[in-house]
Amino acid sequence: GDYLFIFECKNYSLSSHHPAQAYYFQLRMRSCVDQVMRLAEGIRRNPERISNRLGVEIASKTIVPCILNALPFALPGALDGVYFTDASLLKRFFNERYFRVNTAYPIKQNLKLLHRTAVHSLWTGDKPSAEDLMRQLEEPFQVKVLLAHAGIGIKPFQIGNVELVVPNEFFRTEMTPESFSAVAGVSGDSVRKEITEMRTHLALLKRKLKEEDGIKPVDASNTMPT
Repeated sequence: GDYLFIFECKNYSLSSHHPAQAYYFQLRMRSCVDQVMRLAEGIRRNPERISNRLGVEIASKTIVPCILNALPFALPGALDGVYFTDASLLKRFFNERYFRVNTAYPIKQNLKLLHRTAVHSLWTGDKPSAEDLMRQLEEPFQVKVLLAHAGIGIKPFQIGNVELVVPNEFFRTEMTPESFSAVAGVSGDSVRKEITEMRTHLALLKRKLKEEDGIKPVDASNTMPT
């Protein structure tokens, strides 16, 4: 495409909700921004070096500097011109086009059927493009899902005989097929309808299996966004 992506790989530990560790993690990320911007500037000044290596003319391409974290840490949009992504997000982008709602149906002993309902596509075509990757860097779908299922609540605790601290803390809310579908911009009713239709078809299959081998079918199912 029209982009040249620079990935500076990092393997820093996450904060584990510790304020001091979060502060120093942020300092490291700021230092990484300076580092990858120096690399980008070097490429802008010497594009022929990269062109000779890749065999592609890059002088006219848009350089996209990125910090690639080993652990799951990504940000929506760019920070001082640098994007933050992580290995799991990037791998998912290239390996899996869709985010789906998965429903597992036990058919009989040692036999399950997994029905997958696609609710969000990371690609606009049949394969990933540079433009698709830019959209994922600008608005990572995983981060979007996380923010939609997070809130801020008050969790007071006592630190003395008369002192009480009342801080704000993040908390996670339950993720359901409806809430997951809403983030993807898909009607939760349509997802439930497809799941219900599949359950009806499987009920017929279970009755047929019961007639054939006399094994009592299992009726439970488990739905989970992935």
